[in-house]
Amino acid sequence: KEEVEAFSAVMQRKGIFGDTEVTKAATKLLELRAVTRETFEDVVKLSGDIGVRFGGIEHAAATLGRALADPARGLHRLRTIGIIFTKSEQDKIQALAKSNNLLGAQKLILDKVRASYEGLNSIKTPADQWRQIKNDLASIAQSLGEKIYPSAVAIGHEVVRITRTIAMLVGRA
Repeated sequence: KEEVEAFSAVMQRKGIFGDTEVTKAATKLLELRAVTRETFEDVVKLSGDIGVRFGGIEHAAATLGRALADPARGLHRLRTIGIIFTKSEQDKIQALAKSNNLLGAQKLILDKVRASYEGLNSIKTPADQWRQIKNDLASIAQSLGEKIYPSAVAIGHEVVRITRTIAMLVGRA
């Protein structure tokens, strides 16, 4: 979990998606058990690139993750995001999948996705810069909230205690 959160923070600094969005996408990929440790970061990055055009990073991660989980059948899913494989590419991917070379099949799929989408999740326009600023401010607010929450709870309990004491004293007067 800590590795995913650290990676999500790095992704936020480099792209338009916030760390919470990246963490959700990464978690979705882990739930699908579609990627290996070797390909995980690459798949999350590519999900961000795809997500710029197709419904956000979480949706892109789900689509890409399902395709990678079952490459022989997953190629059809990728058509929905504009990734179309030639007959030769399909045959090669299916042959790798049938011979239990899932990593080899996944790498071919990722190469094709990379060729179409790599680099889209980057800061290019003023709107992208504003989105990144918004994400950074949200992260700061979250961090501050996590730091002051215990103190705020303690203060709240103390205010309740004092209020009850005053109420008791006023009731006696």
